[in-house]
Amino acid sequence: MTMIVNIKYISILLLLGLFNCSLGYGPKAENKSQINQRELFMEQESAIRSVELTGSVKKTETSLEIHYDLKNNSKDPVLAWDVLTGESGGQEIVKPELAYVCVVEPDTLRVVRAVLQLPFDRDVYMKEIPYAREVAPGKSVKGKIVLPLPVQEFNPYYGPAGPEDEKKINLSRVVLMIGWTEIRPGMKITDVKIGDMQLKEIRGAWDRPIERVEELKFSQDLQALLRTDVFDRQPPEGK
Repeated sequence: MTMIVNIKYISILLLLGLFNCSLGYGPKAENKSQINQRELFMEQESAIRSVELTGSVKKTETSLEIHYDLKNNSKDPVLAWDVLTGESGGQEIVKPELAYVCVVEPDTLRVVRAVLQLPFDRDVYMKEIPYAREVAPGKSVKGKIVLPLPVQEFNPYYGPAGPEDEKKINLSRVVLMIGWTEIRPGMKITDVKIGDMQLKEIRGAWDRPIERVEELKFSQDLQALLRTDVFDRQPPEGK
C-alpha cells in the first residue's frame, strides 16, 4: 500500500513540474543581451579555431631563419600583428626580418611578433605596438625572420647589452609566436603606408584579450646569448 501511494505522489510531482515549466516557472529563457553575448562568444571561438599558423625553421652557418604562414579560414577578416619597424635617417622603416627574442630556460628560444606585455621593472611612456596586416577570409600572410647567430635577446624596452652582460648558451628548441586579432568594437584602425607596405595601425580600447597568439614549436639546436642583466621575458599579451 505504501509503495502505491509513493508512486502516485511521484507521478503528481512530475505532472506539476511539467505544468510549471509550461507556465514559465522552469529555467528562464535567454534575454536579447544574453543571446547576443552567447552568439558573439561563439563567433569568437569559431575565429580562434579558424586561424592556422604553419612554418619551418632552418639554421645556416651565420643565421637562424624562420618562415611562417598565417592563414585565415574564418568568414571575417582578421589582423595579423606581425610587422615591426625601426628608424633610418630619422624616418620609420619596416624591418622585415626583425622579431622580439628571449631565452626561456632551460633550452628554448622564444621568437615573437605580437604585442608584448609591459615590463615590471620600468615605467614606459609609450607602449610598443606592431603594425598589422589585414588577412581576408580564405587568405594568408607570409613572414620571414632572420636572426644572426649566436642569437641575441631583443626587447624594445631595453637597450643593447654589453659583452659583460651576456653569456653564450646552447639551446635545442624554438617557439614561434604570432599575434593576431579579430576586428572588435573599440578599435581605432588607421590605414598607413610605410615604404611600399600598406599596413594597419590599431589603437583604442577593447575588451580582453588584447590579442590572440598562435604558436609553433620546433626542435632546433642553436647558440644564443643570454642576458645576465635585468631583462623582461614575459610572454606576449594573450598567452
